[in-house]
Amino acid sequence: MSGVRWMFHATAMGPSYDAILDPLARLFGCRVLHDNEVPTPGVERRGGMTWIADNSIEIGQPLGDASPVHRFVERFGGGMHSVAVQVADLDEALSRAEQAGVRVATRVDDGLAFTRPGDTAGLLVEWFSKRQPDDPRWGAPEPPFARPPVVAPTRMAFVGAIVDDPVSVAWHLGEVFDTAVSVLAVDGPAGLPRAAVALGDCSLALYPIPSNPAESAHVWGRVYDRARCLALGLLVDDQEAAERALLEADVAVHCRVSDGAAVLDPASLPFPVVLTDRLLPGDPRA
Repeated sequence: MSGVRWMFHATAMGPSYDAILDPLARLFGCRVLHDNEVPTPGVERRGGMTWIADNSIEIGQPLGDASPVHRFVERFGGGMHSVAVQVADLDEALSRAEQAGVRVATRVDDGLAFTRPGDTAGLLVEWFSKRQPDDPRWGAPEPPFARPPVVAPTRMAFVGAIVDDPVSVAWHLGEVFDTAVSVLAVDGPAGLPRAAVALGDCSLALYPIPSNPAESAHVWGRVYDRARCLALGLLVDDQEAAERALLEADVAVHCRVSDGAAVLDPASLPFPVVLTDRLLPGDPRA
């Protein structure tokens, strides 16, 4: 079985672990599964997995100047960093990826590897085949809320990434991951995803790279001009009520896109967050 079982986690990195976790916990009920230091060369980060809605975000800060997280923070200032997928057999999954033109960048151990971003349209992919004992998908209990969040999303709807030619990238990633692809739009504004790749219990939504700085700032709140993982989509039952609650907590809608989803004010968040009341078309969970 070489295909993706589920999304192991999305990853967000920054100079401060707490600066990422605290707003996600207060606003959306993000809860810590573990927080530790990993000095392993090629990883070198403090942090770990958290739980939000029905899925996981790894939050991290660099351990030392040699850390790849440090290089990411120095270059981009932090934000969404990568996506990790859970597979049953790492060797089999990497063999399939290699056949699709995706090479291994770092093999950390028998159950963890990273592939070259240049082979996946500029997106960094982590591959994981071990059992994470505190992951609720392996039967661990969900940790309780430290306090009631402003909004309690029901699902992680998607991880959003910007790439050149989202539709062709989606077909390539569908082959790499051995999973389904949905074409959502052949054209449209920068804030509308063009294609989606199923990751089992989440989707990877592919947006076009904004055509100019003004368009990027209009949709995302700052200039993004190269391929990268970028945003987190959260599903709520009542979007209007959720937006009212967030506004009372001083988090406004920054941009409303044509499918009704709302990009929230980036000044209040560690990376772009999209609020929606529907899963993407073609999501097998719909």
